[in-house]
Amino acid sequence: MTGMIGQPPSLARSLADLSFYATTTRLRPDVGWQNGRVIFLDQCMIDGGALRGAALKWFSVWGADKDRMSRLRCLVLPSVWIGLLEDEKLAVLLSQLRRVNPSVPETPWLSNALWRARSRLRLELMQGD
Repeated sequence: MTGMIGQPPSLARSLADLSFYATTTRLRPDVGWQNGRVIFLDQCMIDGGALRGAALKWFSVWGADKDRMSRLRCLVLPSVWIGLLEDEKLAVLLSQLRRVNPSVPETPWLSNALWRARSRLRLELMQGD
């Protein structure tokens, strides 16, 4: 494993990666998703990439870490969807995919669903797991 410009990775980054793996779990893409979305996931994921699930507090930490998700070739999704509607789940998934794979097309028709999903997730986080 190498860091920037061929340098060994820093101890802090290695510890952060270990924390990432300790606070997330590997998700199977076929659980909780309809078949069309599983196929879509397979096409859009980074080669050899993985889905990782995290409790809401850890999703809020790791879900925005584009560099880590790209480097570790994974997507972080909430492990509990707290009753999000299908379009809201899809919007969260696509927003995470776009963070690591710029070729995923923009979906302006899901912007309202993404806003609703983020609001619900934020509210649930503020109320506690």
